[in-house]
Amino acid sequence: MDINKYIAERVRNLPFSEIRAMLRQVKQIPDAVNLTIGEPDFEPFEPIKKAIVEALYKPSYTGAPRPCAYPPGNGVYELREEIAKKVKTENKIDVTPEEIVITNGAEQGLFLSMLTILNPGEEILLPDPGFVTYGAIAKVISASPTYYPLYEENEFRPLVEDIKRNLTKKTKAILINSPNNPTGAVYAKKDLEEIAELAVEHDLAIISDEPYEKFVYEGKHVSIASLDEEVRKRTISIFSFSKTYGATGLRLGYVVAPPELSKHFAKLLLYNTSGVCVPVQIGGIEALRCCEEEVERIIEEYKARRDLAYKRLSEMPDIHCVKPKGAFYMFPYIGKYGSSKAFALNLLSKAHVGVVPGSAYGEHGEGYIRMYLAKRELLEEAMDRIENALKYLEN
Repeated sequence: MDINKYIAERVRNLPFSEIRAMLRQVKQIPDAVNLTIGEPDFEPFEPIKKAIVEALYKPSYTGAPRPCAYPPGNGVYELREEIAKKVKTENKIDVTPEEIVITNGAEQGLFLSMLTILNPGEEILLPDPGFVTYGAIAKVISASPTYYPLYEENEFRPLVEDIKRNLTKKTKAILINSPNNPTGAVYAKKDLEEIAELAVEHDLAIISDEPYEKFVYEGKHVSIASLDEEVRKRTISIFSFSKTYGATGLRLGYVVAPPELSKHFAKLLLYNTSGVCVPVQIGGIEALRCCEEEVERIIEEYKARRDLAYKRLSEMPDIHCVKPKGAFYMFPYIGKYGSSKAFALNLLSKAHVGVVPGSAYGEHGEGYIRMYLAKRELLEEAMDRIENALKYLEN
């Protein structure tokens, strides 16, 4: 029996994540410094953990029949209410709880968004370099990912002319990601205004992926849905608790969208996972109420790590790097030492430092590597090793 005949072509042809592939290789080297996966190295704050534990033992929201009953399809109302306050105050988007759907992480929000708005064969414009999940989701749902380039010369911020060049009659949506993974770019308000104008002119939906919204070191994070009502009505904004609260394993995110769309997200969620873990949602309520000062300290720590890594990389021969204004990655150019994949593999083999080749993030990521901003002592060790290894890595 050929088991492969039971595997759908769209799944069989889907590549595995190159980030995870590098991570597996790093784990085989005991003394490797791991700068691959974007995994915060701090734990959820104590009030969050306490709220989660308490929710296991007593009904924790209005209408809960028992502690671990099925959750409401679009999420616990009290959490959506807190999110609506946060989104209005911080993101300047005026929404009601009915326009918010709680998801199992931001990635489920991305999946629900694309599945809702894209028919098979319709195109979505994605950033290149960009997060690997974007194109994978589009392919899984039989949509067509197309790409607009991000260039170092413009600090990896999008140019509307490049987006226009990639528009076709099949283009239905555009996805933006600021602060950006992998580049750390923070889009200026003017960038967003030009993209919004283009979206209105060509009647495109906008998906705005904002999991790094708090990680901004220079400038200010602007949510594109805050620009005006016409833009808000066509924008799906996606947020996450994972990065901000060191809670990647809790899988908690949320989508903010017009009610005509959000009701369909809730419907798909029901048929997919029947909702999101209730105790985790209760932890999300506490996170939004309790932990602003703790988050600010975390952001300051990552800014110090960014400064350290930028200084060290800037001193290395034939390497240059845009100083990222957000997220928690460095994205240096290493093209003079060969392809990004060869460089990453050689660096792991010779220096025992794990990084992700830029080619994992698209054609325009070639020549770069992504480095997670690990703890300062690990960053110092990694930079020492890279500096010593460069003489062996020349083309």
